[in-house]
This record gives sequence, structure tokens and C-alpha cells, in this order.
Amino acid sequence: MNLHKNIQRWGTAQKPVGSLSVFKRLKRWLISALCSVSVALTGCSQIEDAYVKLSSAAVQNQAPITLQLWHGFSGREQEAIETLAEEFNASAGVENRIQLILTGYGSLSELADAVFQAAQEENEKTDDLPRLPDLFFSFDDTAYVLDHMGWAVHMEEFLSEEQREMFLDSIQAEACPGENGSMVLFPVGIDTDVLLVNESRWKEFCRGTALDGEPQFTDADLITWEGIGNVAKAYQEWMASGQDTPSPDELENTAGDEDELSEDFPLPGTGSVSFFCTDSWGRLMVAGYESLGKRMFISAPDSIQFSFERSRIRHFWNFWNNGWMDGIFSQESCKDAFSSGEAVACLTSTTQARSISNRVVLKENDSADWVQVSVRPAPVFSGGNPVTLQETLGLVLTKGSKEKQAAAQVFLQWLMDNKSTDLAVASGRLPAQKKYITSKNLQASFQRLGLSDLEQKILNLAKDQLYSHIQLPLAVFDGGSRVIDTMDELLLSGGISVQQEFLDSVQAESGEQVREAMSDDFAYEDWYIAFRDNVVDLVLIGQKAA
Repeated sequence: MNLHKNIQRWGTAQKPVGSLSVFKRLKRWLISALCSVSVALTGCSQIEDAYVKLSSAAVQNQAPITLQLWHGFSGREQEAIETLAEEFNASAGVENRIQLILTGYGSLSELADAVFQAAQEENEKTDDLPRLPDLFFSFDDTAYVLDHMGWAVHMEEFLSEEQREMFLDSIQAEACPGENGSMVLFPVGIDTDVLLVNESRWKEFCRGTALDGEPQFTDADLITWEGIGNVAKAYQEWMASGQDTPSPDELENTAGDEDELSEDFPLPGTGSVSFFCTDSWGRLMVAGYESLGKRMFISAPDSIQFSFERSRIRHFWNFWNNGWMDGIFSQESCKDAFSSGEAVACLTSTTQARSISNRVVLKENDSADWVQVSVRPAPVFSGGNPVTLQETLGLVLTKGSKEKQAAAQVFLQWLMDNKSTDLAVASGRLPAQKKYITSKNLQASFQRLGLSDLEQKILNLAKDQLYSHIQLPLAVFDGGSRVIDTMDELLLSGGISVQQEFLDSVQAESGEQVREAMSDDFAYEDWYIAFRDNVVDLVLIGQKAA
């Protein structure tokens, strides 16, 4: 179905290494279509022009040109941006009479609200005082809105095509959400989804369910969502049967892996039969739909196409619906469910995964145990292509005086010289430029920032996943930022309702009869129509509000 939309933009995804000739042709077409340049540029000529303009302005003013940069970071991210600002001010800033001044907000969401408020005030002001920052950190949806308000600078004005090709191919669409496919987001880092597994508990389960010494479940069962569903149900039954406690010898063998974390290596308690949790059911659904061969949201000229085919969606629904009936999904976030030992596996983004450690704090007695945690690729539906969603964080440059524009261009050019790697890594993201996603470069950043072993594994796996999985950016459209959040809420609240309905019904009837009734074609059709219409309404509301 086509829904009205006032933007030209095409979604793109980074494919795994494969057919190189086709891939290169596709890449050239995407770059041309997404970020076409209106003037021919060679090398860094426009950046050099910026230096000339800046030098002239500095001589006239005899004072540094200040650049206001707003961010929404805290903790290690804030330390990284402050270090970066100090380094710039002491080097390129001094040389070119630029002073970078930081203003922090509690989160990127708070920052986006502040930017929109400033843009509105800028449009209504009656004085010459600036309201907007010269630069601010943003996702593509915020950049999209600000561009439609008329305040975002198009990066084609100072970045050559050669420079834009330095960024990952999968982020070209996210970097170009501006009108007519213009580039208004300077990419800094990307996150992606990974699967974390409590290896201590997983190995205990595999040993406990072995028959005659032969394992019934292996790591191969964690590759697909169907496999995870089967494992999770067996895990629930194993827990209900009063699983055997491993012997001291078995415990010692578990602790003997190369990833040994402590001498005692105690296993976590259970407390719950949940096996799986995720921070975003919406992301799982969208990525799963793509893995089965169809894009859910596609931005096209003057419209947003929404695909929701019954047969493809049923793969997701079977996993989701049966899992909630079996009680194998946690209602908690990954940080809460996984870190408390409630869930054995969790699908989460690299930015969220960094808040999870190897220490499990048990709810029942508030004690803490060390466990072994592995990082695995995002699972797929059987027969589908490996897909994971990604999100790009970048900088937006706002319109201002020529001197401010030149100063901002100098700063962004300085960032392109590997200056943003530590900032990306500190936030749980990979650098946005291809040449800096190397093991050597990442390891150096890990050491400078003091990342834990688990954090390093998460980003190393994310790096490998760039080539094993299709990297899917979400399409940007009016109100699009609210769609995934609302899908999350619908799927979580709906799942909890399914679980409660199943538990209430089995008290009066046979469990199998209830399951059949809640899993038949009629039940699916009712859910399918209601969910589809909810998403369509969300998109239409966004269109009307834009």
C-alpha cells in the first residue's frame, strides 16, 4: 500500500560480501541516487575554500569563531566528546581560530526536543540572537524533520563524492534523509543487534538434557528463531522437572574454557523459566520480515510503502504467539532480565549491550555471581537471509553565517581523520567510515577507553556481522520515529495478554485445546488485521502531523 509522503528517498541495505560486480554497480547507483551533487567537486577543494574563508574572517575579527555543539551523552560517551573537543581546540582549533563549545543534555531524546524548540524559536524570533546550535548529534529522523523546517545544511556543499564513499554503504540512506535525498547527517557511528547468551546456564542445560551422553541441543539451535523457540520450550520443561545440579567436576569443566572469568565460576540461580528477552520486538519483526525477502517500509517519491504480507508475517507470529503461551519470553528489558539471571538469551543493540556485564545479580537473594557470556550473530528465520537492523548516529550542521559554516566544515573535515572512532566506540557503536573498521584500529580504541572483555567481544562480533548479515536501515518518513516504539509496545503488551489468556483458559480446558484455538488461522487473522491497521494508522497520523 502507498501512503502519501513529501520526500524523495530510497532505503538501502549493506549486503554481505558476495557478488562483487553486482554489489559495486548497486553501490554506485545508490550513492548517485541518494546524494547526487549539483556541482562537480575534486578532492577537498571546497574544504580548502573553507580554510581560506575562515582565515580571512579570523584576520578581520581578531577573535576565535565559536562553534556551539550540542550532545546528549553521559558517562564514558561524555568523557569521549569532551576529550575530542579539547584535542580539536588545542590543534586545528588554534590553527584556524576556532573554539568548540559543548552543551550537554540528559539524552539524545532530550537533545532532539531542545533542537526542535530552538528551531521553532528561530523561526519566530524578533532579534539577532541565535537559538540553534551550529552542530548537534542526531539520528536520521531528527535530521529529517530539521531539514523540512529549513535549518539543515546539505553536506553535498562541502563533501565530495569520494569523501561520501568513505562511509559504510549501508548508512548512505540514513545519511541522506533530506529533501530530494540530500545528505544532512554526517555519520559518526552505527549500532546493530547482537545475541547475548549466558553460556554458564546454556551449557548446564545442554548437559542436563543429554540422552546417553549425546547432547539434544547444540549451538546450532541458536542460529534460527525457530531453533530458539524449540530450545526455550525444552528449557521450560527442564526447569519444571527439577533439573539436576551439576557435580563439582562438571562445574570445573565449565569454568575451564578460554573465556574463564573467575576461579570459582559459580552458576547463576534461576528464579524464572523465561529463556529469551529483547529490548525491541519491533526491530525483531522488521528484521525478520526483511530476512524472509520483503522490506516492510520503503520510502519512495511522494509516498511510503508499507508491506505486511500474511504468509511472511506468520513466521514471526508463530514464534511470538507460541513463545508467550509457553511463558518462555521475559517481560523485562535485556538489562533487567539477562543481568538478573532470569533470561538465558537476549537480542539487543550494541549500544544497549554495553550496559550488561558478566555479573548476574540474583533477584531472590540479591547475591552476585560471575557467569560466562558469549556474543552471537542475530538469529534469522529458517530459510531466510541473515539480517539485522542498524541505526546511525551523526552530526547535523545548521544554517548560519559563512564564517560559522566554514568553521564547522573545518571541524567535520578534522573528524574524518579517524578522530571520531573513540567517540563511536565509547557509545557502543562501530565507526561509520569503512577504513577505520579494522581489528587493529578498534583494538587500539578499546585499549584507550579501557573496554571490558565483553564489550570488546560485542563490537568485534558487530564488525564481523557487517559482512555476514544484511545491514538494514529503517526508512525515514513523517512520524516514523514513533512507529517502531509503538510496535514495541503493541507486541509486548499483546504478548503479555496472550500469556495471561492462555494461563486463564487452561484452568478450564485442556492445554492442547486452548493452544490449538489460539494458534489457528482465525486467531492469526484477527491479530494480523488489528496489528496491520494499527501500523497504518501510525503512518497516516505522522503524515498528517508533518
